[in-house]
Order: sequence, then structure tokens, then C-alpha cells
Amino acid sequence: MIEGLKVYDQINSVFIFVASVFYALNLITLIKDKDVKGISKLSIIFFSVWNLWTLFFFVQTSEFWWTIAAYVIVAVLNVISLFFMFKYLRKN
Repeated sequence: MIEGLKVYDQINSVFIFVASVFYALNLITLIKDKDVKGISKLSIIFFSVWNLWTLFFFVQTSEFWWTIAAYVIVAVLNVISLFFMFKYLRKN
């Protein structure tokens, strides 16, 4: 990686890490409520697929390791959210 770009990678990863906090809060609410209410199921699916694609894209095309690490966290949270969303939709 070009050394001058490292700071941009770190700044970008901070935004994604903060996003992961919000993803985690949504996941906690989902698990606590045991119900998928008041949220768009399509948006969860879309953003989960997009985040998985973005993780794949960054791994394949860059050496922005801070950003990749942040996307790993977001991707894991999204997969867990999808699991619980489908579990609670099926149950209800």
C-alpha cells in the first residue's frame, strides 16, 4: 500500500467500526425482542449482501487492512442478524 493512503484507510475504517456499533445495537434489540418488527427485512438483506460483497471486493482489490478488518466485523454481525431475523420470522 502507498504509505500516504494508510491514514485514509484508517479514517475509513473508523466510520465502518462505528457502523458496526449500530449494527450490534440493532442485533441486540432483535435478540431481546425476539421479533422482527419495525424494520425493513429487505434493507437488512440488501445491506448484508452489500457488506459481504464490499468485504470480498476490498480483499481482492486493495491492501486497506484496517477497512478489511472493519468489514469483517460488519459482515459477521450481518450474518448473525440474518440468522436471527429468519429464525424469528419462521417462529412467528
